[in-house]
Amino acid sequence: MKIPILIGHRAAPVVKDENACECKKEPVLMTYKKAVIYWQKQAGASVAQGELVAEGEIEKQSIAVTAPAGGVLSEICVAEGQKAGVDTPLGYVESEV
Repeated sequence: MKIPILIGHRAAPVVKDENACECKKEPVLMTYKKAVIYWQKQAGASVAQGELVAEGEIEKQSIAVTAPAGGVLSEICVAEGQKAGVDTPLGYVESEV
Protein backbone atom coordinates (compact mmCIF):
# COMPACT_ATOMS: atom_id res chain seq x y z
CA MET A 1 0.00 0.00 0.00
CA LYS A 2 1.34 3.45 -0.97
CA ILE A 3 1.13 5.92 1.93
CA PRO A 4 1.84 9.63 1.32
CA ILE A 5 4.39 11.53 3.40
CA LEU A 6 2.96 14.93 4.41
CA ILE A 7 4.32 17.89 6.38
CA GLY A 8 1.46 17.63 8.85
CA HIS A 9 -1.19 20.03 9.97
CA ARG A 10 0.70 21.13 13.07
CA ALA A 11 2.60 23.43 10.71
CA ALA A 12 -0.64 24.84 9.24
CA PRO A 13 -1.74 28.45 9.78
CA VAL A 14 -3.88 29.30 12.76
CA VAL A 15 -6.90 31.59 12.60
CA LYS A 16 -7.11 33.78 15.67
CA ASP A 17 -10.49 35.45 16.09
CA GLU A 18 -9.20 37.58 18.95
CA ASN A 19 -7.11 39.49 16.36
CA ALA A 20 -10.25 40.64 14.58
CA CYS A 21 -10.00 44.07 13.02
CA GLU A 22 -12.37 46.44 14.87
CA CYS A 23 -13.21 48.36 11.70
CA LYS A 24 -14.21 45.33 9.61
CA LYS A 25 -14.89 42.68 12.27
CA GLU A 26 -12.98 40.11 10.23
CA PRO A 27 -10.31 37.79 11.61
CA VAL A 28 -6.70 38.38 10.68
CA LEU A 29 -5.26 35.24 9.13
CA MET A 30 -1.72 34.22 9.90
CA THR A 31 -0.13 33.42 6.57
CA TYR A 32 1.53 30.08 5.99
CA LYS A 33 4.48 29.97 3.68
CA LYS A 34 5.53 26.72 2.14
CA ALA A 35 8.34 24.71 3.68
CA VAL A 36 11.65 24.12 1.92
CA ILE A 37 12.34 20.38 2.12
CA TYR A 38 15.69 18.68 2.84
CA TRP A 39 15.72 14.89 2.50
CA GLN A 40 17.53 12.69 5.03
CA LYS A 41 16.68 9.42 3.21
CA GLN A 42 16.87 8.48 -0.46
CA ALA A 43 14.30 6.63 -2.58
CA GLY A 44 14.64 2.88 -2.05
CA ALA A 45 15.73 3.23 1.60
CA SER A 46 13.99 1.21 4.31
CA VAL A 47 12.20 3.34 6.91
CA ALA A 48 10.48 2.65 10.21
CA GLN A 49 7.26 4.31 11.30
CA GLY A 50 8.08 7.66 12.92
CA GLU A 51 11.64 7.70 11.56
CA LEU A 52 12.95 11.05 10.29
CA VAL A 53 12.90 11.05 6.47
CA ALA A 54 13.13 14.79 5.77
CA GLU A 55 13.39 18.17 7.42
CA GLY A 56 11.65 21.37 6.44
CA GLU A 57 12.19 25.04 7.07
CA ILE A 58 9.27 27.45 7.45
CA GLU A 59 10.08 31.06 8.24
CA LYS A 60 13.21 30.26 10.28
CA GLN A 61 11.52 27.33 12.01
CA SER A 62 12.68 23.78 11.41
CA ILE A 63 10.17 20.95 11.23
CA ALA A 64 10.72 17.19 11.22
CA VAL A 65 8.98 15.07 8.61
CA THR A 66 8.62 11.47 9.70
CA ALA A 67 7.58 8.28 7.93
CA PRO A 68 3.84 7.60 8.38
CA ALA A 69 4.46 3.83 8.30
CA GLY A 70 7.28 1.34 8.10
CA GLY A 71 8.36 0.14 4.68
CA VAL A 72 10.39 1.46 1.76
CA LEU A 73 10.62 5.09 0.67
CA SER A 74 9.37 4.31 -2.82
CA GLU A 75 9.05 7.76 -4.34
CA ILE A 76 10.20 11.34 -3.70
CA CYS A 77 7.78 13.88 -5.21
CA VAL A 78 9.34 17.12 -3.93
CA ALA A 79 13.01 17.52 -4.78
CA GLU A 80 15.59 18.65 -2.25
CA GLY A 81 15.37 22.43 -1.83
CA GLN A 82 11.90 22.74 -3.38
CA LYS A 83 8.93 24.18 -1.51
CA ALA A 84 5.83 22.23 -0.48
CA GLY A 85 2.59 22.99 1.36
CA VAL A 86 0.82 21.10 4.13
CA ASP A 87 -1.30 18.89 1.87
CA THR A 88 1.35 18.31 -0.81
CA PRO A 89 2.62 14.71 -0.86
CA LEU A 90 6.39 14.94 -0.37
CA GLY A 91 6.85 11.32 -1.27
CA TYR A 92 5.43 7.85 -0.65
CA VAL A 93 6.23 4.93 1.62
CA GLU A 94 5.40 1.50 0.22
CA SER A 95 4.10 -0.50 3.17
CA GLU A 96 2.87 -4.06 3.40
CA VAL A 97 0.39 -3.15 6.16
